[in-house]
Amino acid sequence: MKMPYSQYLKIETSAGGVTASPCAFVRACHKRLSATGRGRECRHMRHRWIRDGLARLASERRYFQNVMKPS
Repeated sequence: MKMPYSQYLKIETSAGGVTASPCAFVRACHKRLSATGRGRECRHMRHRWIRDGLARLASERRYFQNVMKPS
């Protein structure tokens, strides 16, 4: 399951921005889940969704570091 970019931005913002730790990002993801999404039957989809968000966080962090490099 892919995480939509708009949803990623909301989670990233609540986690502390692009410099948020992966742990803080996962915590913010869990806060956004519904009761059904937290259940055991959705575990596989939930993990894929969080992994997609973590991959996007790493990508955004690399981009941010390249842009903010001192010249």
